[in-house]
Amino acid sequence: MPLAHKMPVENVAGTGIPLLMAIITILICLFIMGLLSKTREAKKSVDWLESAILSNIPGYSFIKGIGESIVGAEDNKMQEVVFGWIEDSWQLSFVTERLENGLIAVYVPGAPSPWSGSLYFMTEEKIKKLDIKPNEALMIIKRLGIGSNRLLKDKYIAS
Repeated sequence: MPLAHKMPVENVAGTGIPLLMAIITILICLFIMGLLSKTREAKKSVDWLESAILSNIPGYSFIKGIGESIVGAEDNKMQEVVFGWIEDSWQLSFVTERLENGLIAVYVPGAPSPWSGSLYFMTEEKIKKLDIKPNEALMIIKRLGIGSNRLLKDKYIAS
C-alpha cells in the first residue's frame, strides 16, 4: 500500500494499483522460483525429500506416476494399464514392477477411490495389456465403470 500511494494513478483498467502490484510481485517471485527449481541443488533436495520421506508414504510413487502421466512428464517408467485375472474376473489394474523371477507386481485399485486397493503378484498369462493411459483407467474406476465401452473399445492388446 505505501508504494501504491506514491503512484501517479489510482487504477489501471478498473483494477487498483495495490492489486496490480501484488499480482506482478507474485508473478516475479514465481518466475524466480521456477528458475531456481532447475538448479542442481534444487533437484538434489527434491530427490532427497522423495527418497527419505515421501517414498515412505503409502501410494506416493503410484500417485506421482499418475500425476506425471497426466501432465506428460513421465519418463517411460509409468505403470502399464492391464486387465488382471483375479477371482474369475478381469480387474482393471496397473503393473507396478516386473520381478526377476518372472512374477509381475500388479496393483488393483479400489472403486471409486483408486488410492487404496490390493497388490497381487501374478504371472504373465494372468494379465492382458490395455492400450489406454493411466489417467483414462482412473477415470473408469472413479466413475464405477461408466464410459468403459468408449474408453476400452479396441484397446485390448492380445498377448
